Amino acid sequence: MLVEFYCPRWGSEDIDWEFFLQNVKAAGYSGIEWFPFGEESDPELVVDLLIKYDLKYTIVMTVLGTYSSFEEYVVLMNRQLQELTLMGKGLLSPLFISA
Repeated sequence: MLVEFYCPRWGSEDIDWEFFLQNVKAAGYSGIEWFPFGEESDPELVVDLLIKYDLKYTIVMTVLGTYSSFEEYVVLMNRQLQELTLMGKGLLSPLFISA
């Protein structure tokens, strides 16, 4: 059985991405759990760094924005999920997205 551990980004948002990922790799993690909409960062740069450090990633998300009905919520959720699935430039896609 293969067991992999993923380091959450939450709580470390104030740490430079490269320094954070160096530490994640050095600690023996397989990758990170990341909420790309949760901080100001360039997702493409993050993906490049993940590739550099040979790390995988999963995405955790919540629907951001205002909505007044369930239907509007579903539209927002679908739009944001579609955006998240495009991350990685086709080079390194998320393993999964938990919503």
